[in-house]
Amino acid sequence: MKILFVSNLYGKNARGGAERIVEAEALALAASGHDVVVVHGTRKADGVDGRGTGAHPRVVRYVPPNLYFYSDDHAHRVFTRLLWHLIDIFNGASARIFAGILETERPDAVHTHNLMGLGFMIPSAIRRSARRRVQTGAARLLRHVHTVHDVQLLHPSGLLPHITGGIRRGDFSSAKAAQSVYVRIMRTLMGSPDTVIFPSAFLRSLHDRHGFFRSSRKVVITNPAPTPSDKPRAAGTSPRFLFVGQIEKHKGVYVLAEAWEKANLNATHGATLEFVGTGVEERSLRERCADIHGVSFSGKLVGAALTAAYDRASFLAVPSTVIENQPTVILESFSRGTPVVAAISGGIPELVHEGETGFLFEAGNVEACAEALRRAAFSKDWSALSRAARDWASAHTMHAHLKALNDIYAAA
Repeated sequence: MKILFVSNLYGKNARGGAERIVEAEALALAASGHDVVVVHGTRKADGVDGRGTGAHPRVVRYVPPNLYFYSDDHAHRVFTRLLWHLIDIFNGASARIFAGILETERPDAVHTHNLMGLGFMIPSAIRRSARRRVQTGAARLLRHVHTVHDVQLLHPSGLLPHITGGIRRGDFSSAKAAQSVYVRIMRTLMGSPDTVIFPSAFLRSLHDRHGFFRSSRKVVITNPAPTPSDKPRAAGTSPRFLFVGQIEKHKGVYVLAEAWEKANLNATHGATLEFVGTGVEERSLRERCADIHGVSFSGKLVGAALTAAYDRASFLAVPSTVIENQPTVILESFSRGTPVVAAISGGIPELVHEGETGFLFEAGNVEACAEALRRAAFSKDWSALSRAARDWASAHTMHAHLKALNDIYAAA
């Protein structure tokens, strides 16, 4: 089967968990024998077209016409970003480029992922191509599968503050009228792909409440965990906590820093906290933590170095103050037998179960975070927590994920 993946970012341009999942899926599908083509956006300096070899997917890159490249948004002023988003929503020029690629490649299925930066006219280009195949009596019909990775269809920033009990229709913190218009536009432009995949039940429920994908088949399929470690971990002599991700305010880094100071675990248990990652708040956070005992910074780690960070940690801390779907860092942590201390936000409670695979606390609540850190440090059977985390990863491997995807492509 020929499958066309569409993602705003990919490969060296990737900056988050969603892109890592897209790449893992594309590589695994290609290795299993599918003809996989990945279409993604790029800067002008990156070239226009690149193709992989062997079991790797072929890659087609193009420059989406807009004011700047998607991942450079932090370098521009608010008005410029607003204008960029307006162009992105109705980016017919980008959709026409994509339509040309679609007609050249002639896939059996198009699997779209995050489209912000490529433009939200792409689903209509897919619908037009599918109708043409029906009208011309083509032997192969075109199927459209879409994965919802986050809340970009509800807010252009992809960030929404966590609200206890979920988000109800109209429950946005500011600019409610404009937000309502944005949601209606996104709902119309996205339409109803044949099948829509949600990695968490929370994310499906949230989009259902806002009327998305009314005629689509909707399924919840957990993202795949990396191949789990093949042997149990031994508990360390003192608790070691780890944060992995972008050093940004919405990731809860200041909540974690303040909670760590309040918990005073370095003094009582010799515990340590390691921050792995970079971001606009890194310098400020380093200054905030300069006088807090037990805190260290390792910068961005990848590959074996990141795996080693998970392996030396007793617990991963995920203190996000915004809605999270299914954080990839939790899946990575579980695969190494490292339990998690996390905020109750979005789909996180579907992964982290109190006292089983980790500990939970109210999002944004410093005192609750400090108490969860203490519960983790005082836990008497860390080995059971580690084993449960590793068992979860073993049950949600790429092999199981591929089977679910193949079933969807066949039925979409």
